[in-house]
Amino acid sequence: MESCIRFCQGNSADNVLLVYLLYRTSIVSSMLHGNDNANFWRFHSGTVSLACAMRLDAMSDSSIQDRLISKQSERRLFTAIYVLDKAAAFFAGRSPLLASHRGTTALPLDISNAILVRWEAGNSAEFDSLGIDDHTSGRIYPTTSLRARGLIARIREDILAIALNMRQRNPLELM
Repeated sequence: MESCIRFCQGNSADNVLLVYLLYRTSIVSSMLHGNDNANFWRFHSGTVSLACAMRLDAMSDSSIQDRLISKQSERRLFTAIYVLDKAAAFFAGRSPLLASHRGTTALPLDISNAILVRWEAGNSAEFDSLGIDDHTSGRIYPTTSLRARGLIARIREDILAIALNMRQRNPLELM
């Protein structure tokens, strides 16, 4: 995996596939060495920095209803990176690398992969009623658990802010 990463970085192939490769490599590193290992944080910080450089953290609100599989995949990937960031920071007792107040990317739509793959330009009826927090027909899709973990990660971020004393303070209080 590391040789693929070095090859892509050497050829300036910064794209979503490289972000995904870095993300998966950081997960494998976490499993092998733990969240407190420098190797994990090296891959994870590379994942976060490339995702932010590609503006995956600041996808516009128009992408919420974007039916393209590429946009929904990018939102899913960024949510997974955000979840990993909060979990790793929580277990390692470190500050997270991503902050939700800086990013604008919404959670991915809670729809099946089959709907995304077979969507056609003239058939938007399945999407028109969907919003950010909508759940369709009570089914559980692969995205359902990712959305739930994304919401839990936001709570973890608030807990970390309190535990690590990262709250914004009034400068007059510090004097």
